[in-house]
Amino acid sequence: MNLKYSLPENEVELLKLSSTLGSGKGRKCTVITFNRRGALLACGTTVGDINIWDFETQCLAKVLREHENPITSLVWSRNGRKLLSTCQGGELCLWRVAEGTLDYRFVECAKKEIIHASLNPRLTQMCCITCKNDQPFLITVLPNKRLVLKRLQLVVKPRTNVKNTKSKPEINVLGVFAKKGKSIICGSSKGRITELQTFRQLKILKTRKVGKSCVKSIRISRCGKYILINSADRTIRILNFSDFDVLKEFSNIVEKFQWQCADFSFNSEYIIAIPVNKPLMHVYNIYSNSLVDTIETASQQIKQIEFHPTRACVATVSTQGILQVWMNSKTEHHWTSYQIGFEELKQNTWYEEDMEPEDVVLQKRLSMMNSKEEDIVVDIVSREKTLAFSSDEDESLKANPDDTLASELIHLPSIPIPDEELKILGSEKYFSHPTIITETIKNTATYVLSFEQSSNRPANRTEKNQGRKRKLPKRQVKLANKPKRVKT
Repeated sequence: MNLKYSLPENEVELLKLSSTLGSGKGRKCTVITFNRRGALLACGTTVGDINIWDFETQCLAKVLREHENPITSLVWSRNGRKLLSTCQGGELCLWRVAEGTLDYRFVECAKKEIIHASLNPRLTQMCCITCKNDQPFLITVLPNKRLVLKRLQLVVKPRTNVKNTKSKPEINVLGVFAKKGKSIICGSSKGRITELQTFRQLKILKTRKVGKSCVKSIRISRCGKYILINSADRTIRILNFSDFDVLKEFSNIVEKFQWQCADFSFNSEYIIAIPVNKPLMHVYNIYSNSLVDTIETASQQIKQIEFHPTRACVATVSTQGILQVWMNSKTEHHWTSYQIGFEELKQNTWYEEDMEPEDVVLQKRLSMMNSKEEDIVVDIVSREKTLAFSSDEDESLKANPDDTLASELIHLPSIPIPDEELKILGSEKYFSHPTIITETIKNTATYVLSFEQSSNRPANRTEKNQGRKRKLPKRQVKLANKPKRVKT
């Protein structure tokens, strides 16, 4: 079967608002993310709930409750079995989506706001988080339930001929795992991109300075060959993953505004960029380096955008907390594919039933039973490989059996629940949908972390030893107590 993963320009111009998914009364959306196949859409709210939507039926399939502060980031695992979530209260949770339970939960002792998180796509026991005004950290959960915490520091040789000595030092402000999880891409406060090896003591593989301002976001394409960098210098850059060469640069020459966010299309041929304080979406063609279309968002400023993994479809979150889905308005249904000779009616007509004699119907049934097609064995268990995910289905890295694609979760099962129990959702719009609800989890093992730099040695030894008598060695003590000889 030949699959087409191109997005013609005439289809880009026809992106229209398809639907709006709600989160209940008083619950605004803060962050969204698609799973690997795009069948599930996770949405974080301002009250700490995580709503998981079935994207095909647009119904609420799961509600996860553990956080008490607004959700700041959500990351799916590669097989969709687990979901990483962080909040403004310094909490981090790794969920088992189907069971609604937690693998582990971290709490920062100072309750610093976690602004970004990234999960290793091949090892869910490893994640990278970034707190506000701090460097990113790599957290690894060992099999014996012990933690390994490493700071992703930037090692740069200082310049000797720098005149301004009061300038702030260059530090890493963001960390994102690569496609296969063997390395981490870090962005610094002065436009430097560094690739660190995940294992073997965070060895630096390559580094390059692509700008002069802070890196705001890092996106890696689905094919893993390109990196999208959104910097504070009003420029969006596309880098080659192999050598960090700048392939394309996108900026608005006339207005010169900052970019709020940007994302690759599902086929890595287009990017959609959102300007700051502008109700617009700009669609750029990567190969022609040109602006394809500008879409108005009805006076709503967008703060996050997520492209569907396999469709020409976009999900956005506005500053008002509204989750919207954008797709092509000219989506036609080919009804002839269901039955040959099907005619689409333009107006109501009388239906005339075609009655056949019983002997003719019996003869047709006998011919169907004696046909050779009945001997063909139809396999409905095994799944064929999809071309869109062929580059992501290798299992080269030895991972946990729970993280492999053999146990991939594509759709969540739905269980009907009485209407009386659905009132806790707070939204009457989605009461009729079958929903699975997870109550707040109690008695969960929690790790308390501290991201402050600590040292065993005192900062000033003189202050520690001040006011104390110096202890002499044993030999000097004996000589001091020995009586002196007096000459006569």
